[in-house]
Amino acid sequence: MRLQAEAITLAGGVLYFEPRMHVTHRFDGWPMERRIRRHVGYRAVRVRQLDPRVGHSWMVRLGVWSTPLILAARTLDSWRDCLRAGRYYGVRWFELPAALATAVAVHLLEIGGMRAAFAEARARAAGS
Repeated sequence: MRLQAEAITLAGGVLYFEPRMHVTHRFDGWPMERRIRRHVGYRAVRVRQLDPRVGHSWMVRLGVWSTPLILAARTLDSWRDCLRAGRYYGVRWFELPAALATAVAVHLLEIGGMRAAFAEARARAAGS
């Protein structure tokens, strides 16, 4: 979905969303979250390797050394979301530290996917 959304917005298109729509995702625990986060980490890198017009794509040119930068940027973005929208999800002020810590934990789970994307790019470059 991210690749398609980026392509549409980069081409000048507009995305519309239904503001009254509510979605509840099924959660099967931390094993599921680990799998999802690995894919998210892979996508965060791969999308920028494939299309340098995607925001912050300069980071991936640093190779695997960009992993801490990407993690920091993604974590800061999640913290901003927690502070901005937490109350709409029922997060009370005294629960915010736990939400911020959870953001760090889930983004750390993305490292394996990021490393896989960089390894795949190295293998492709070596094979060509």
